[in-house]
Amino acid sequence: MSAGKRMKVLAVCTVRLMKNGISTVILQYYEYLKDRTDYDIVCLNEADPDTVQRIESSGGKVFVLRERRQRPVSYVRALARICRDGGYDIVHIHGNSSSVLLELLAARRAGARIVHAHAATSAHPLLNRLLRPAVSLLADRRLACSDRAGRYLYGGRRFTVLPNAFDTESFEFDAQKRADYRKALSLRDDDFVIGCVAVFSEVKNHTFLIDTFCEYCRYNSSARLLLAGDGRLYQEIRKYVLSKPFGDKIIFLGVRNDVSGLLNCFDQVLFPSKSEGLGISLLEAQANGLPVIANKEGISEAVKINPNFLFLPADDPRRWALQLFRHPGKRISGGAENVRRAGYDINCQGEKLYRVYSSLQKRQHSRRRQDR
Repeated sequence: MSAGKRMKVLAVCTVRLMKNGISTVILQYYEYLKDRTDYDIVCLNEADPDTVQRIESSGGKVFVLRERRQRPVSYVRALARICRDGGYDIVHIHGNSSSVLLELLAARRAGARIVHAHAATSAHPLLNRLLRPAVSLLADRRLACSDRAGRYLYGGRRFTVLPNAFDTESFEFDAQKRADYRKALSLRDDDFVIGCVAVFSEVKNHTFLIDTFCEYCRYNSSARLLLAGDGRLYQEIRKYVLSKPFGDKIIFLGVRNDVSGLLNCFDQVLFPSKSEGLGISLLEAQANGLPVIANKEGISEAVKINPNFLFLPADDPRRWALQLFRHPGKRISGGAENVRRAGYDINCQGEKLYRVYSSLQKRQHSRRRQDR
């Protein structure tokens, strides 16, 4: 690499570049690294226009590719062309399963290839097991958001845990923001507000969450449920709410760009997701100091930082409702500092990722000199 030339990084997002877990992680690292690298992003099917504008205004590029499932050969060719034409030093592939083999093949003539695991389950577990050896073989570096996610994607192969990270300070509780958001959402001061920030998909288990809330409403008439997010099951969940008692107490907020502010108006977070690689929204809630009840069977214990975080199996909505009624959680102070000390601050993990990039880049340059 010539003097003064910046490292070129291509982050491959194997989902839509919208408000979801993988996109959030990628964008956090983008913000941290954009001043030291030329950082572009590939995503599938759709990209949030505001996000694209923000990246392009900083000099980055966003490539939207389609047909990954329907025409995988065409997809691989298109991604290979981007990798080749961009001359990237690092291709960082973020995914949920060993289907990232497609991206590894597309990037075979690019620079160093990193695979980053973000989930502990997939829709096709047998296929995942069959392809795991090839993924581990082709990746120059194996990363995972948690130990659980790494073991799922890489099996017994070595990997490095790079936890999901964010700007923890911006999620510190703010009493004025609480009042402002409650006023904007027509919520009373004495309303008990339960919240959940999650994509509307089967794995997030929204029906269980809604059933739990409706059970809890039998004990607390001032309860409200706020659901932030979008996704494939959004309309289906809205219809489900119409069939439930107390459905008028549930507010759908859609996609939000202000989660750090929104959390201030919550009193409790319920998160019955069936499976999470780590769960960055749970870390954000804890940074705000919020009490959390999460699915014991679907979420890694590594995500628990604060003492007001409780695991319960998502097998009986009445059990969750009674727990919430008999032992209501309380917001704690210092949540952001707790999360930062636990290693989930972007300044810590972003620097670690930059060191990974730099070491791989040096290795690639050394190999090229030896091949001359």
